[in-house]
Amino acid sequence: MTKPLKIYIAGPYTPSGSEIADAARVANNNVAKALDTAVKLISLGHIPLVPVLHHYIRIHSEKPIPSEYFWQYDLALLRESDAFFYLGKSAGVDKELEEFKRINPDGKIFYSIGDVESA
Repeated sequence: MTKPLKIYIAGPYTPSGSEIADAARVANNNVAKALDTAVKLISLGHIPLVPVLHHYIRIHSEKPIPSEYFWQYDLALLRESDAFFYLGKSAGVDKELEEFKRINPDGKIFYSIGDVESA
């Protein structure tokens, strides 16, 4: 058993290579994967930080919110994170991982739910 960790969940969000008409479905599926991971981390006693929940902020907002805002949003969560969960490769995820390593050089990085110990 370990202490509960605040684990930043990083996975692809922005659809790439898909039809524009399919973009919303792809983004929603990417959010669902992050939420599935969050539920598993909760069951292990940890505190998931799920930056792709900005998906719902974007949908709810009456005006577009600049992407730069969401990078600041991600940085705020990264600064609070004890660990990083790498769901899948993308330019954004790799940028987040490099920033996590810079902020928290001793932080844990997980690639599989099986690597995470119960709290």
